[in-house]
Amino acid sequence: RKRGDQARTNELFHGLAQPHQLKSDRQTSIKIHVLGLAFKRLTVRGVDDGLRSSRGGHRHIAQPPQQTIEPRDEFLACARQRLLEPMLSGPLRQSLDQSFRDLPALRVLQRLFLVTVSSFFRDRDSFRELERALAVLLEGKPAGEPVRAWVPGCASGEEPYTLAIVLAELLGARRDRHPVHIVGTDLNPDALDMARAGLYRQTALREADADLRQRHFVAHGQHFEIAPALRAVVTFEQRDVLTGPPDGRLDLVSCRNLMIYMKSRLQDRLVADFHRALAPHGLLFIGQSESLGLVGNSLFAPVDHYHRLFRRRH
Repeated sequence: RKRGDQARTNELFHGLAQPHQLKSDRQTSIKIHVLGLAFKRLTVRGVDDGLRSSRGGHRHIAQPPQQTIEPRDEFLACARQRLLEPMLSGPLRQSLDQSFRDLPALRVLQRLFLVTVSSFFRDRDSFRELERALAVLLEGKPAGEPVRAWVPGCASGEEPYTLAIVLAELLGARRDRHPVHIVGTDLNPDALDMARAGLYRQTALREADADLRQRHFVAHGQHFEIAPALRAVVTFEQRDVLTGPPDGRLDLVSCRNLMIYMKSRLQDRLVADFHRALAPHGLLFIGQSESLGLVGNSLFAPVDHYHRLFRRRH
């Protein structure tokens, strides 16, 4: 986080509870936890237009499709009354009142609850299964037809670049036959800046094989930079996942560990969007802690259920 953001965060939480109080006072600890959950809920809901950037909004993320967003003041008052006020008193209530009135503070708190860091080849065995499924998909593609993938909630870009590595390895000398286009999207502009820079600590590559690091990265001391050939096929956009996918038919949607933060109705809506965006026999790759509901299972058939890899049914 930027130094200014850290200072504002410290100011917001100053005096709420000291570490020794959290250890001895379970009620205070619960209150702090509830405050965090409330801001996480507001982050997912999007709060209002004020928390949206000019390039992509997220105000309706946790709202059922048939509902409308309440005006800012009414919505915040409703959230405060229903979620927090029964458990808050004293300094905690005062800090909450201040932060609900302070839009920059809400932006800071929003960033605290957005996941901004990932790693390359996270869950390596799952990516091996994905490699096998992509190899089959590529065999059925006519020459000249591109391979298109979307990674919503891409954080700092490790997963889109991982997919670029996988496809580069599968295509080898046939790269010219199937142009690769991968789009990573996220709400956090700071994470997207990191993704575009393409420079990562060595720890982010702990699950990447040594030969892959040598072929697809340029070493800079304890950091590794994405090779130009990979950067050329990956683009990043600030986008709300529920505003829809990038233009064109997709061969792969890799949405891992994002739907776990959503209610089941919203998950179903998102999975239906993925189904519409994918080409016939396109692949859906989700997180190990996630699953498809009744709607998802009617739209996708498992390729490997354990590794959460699915194929579009029709």
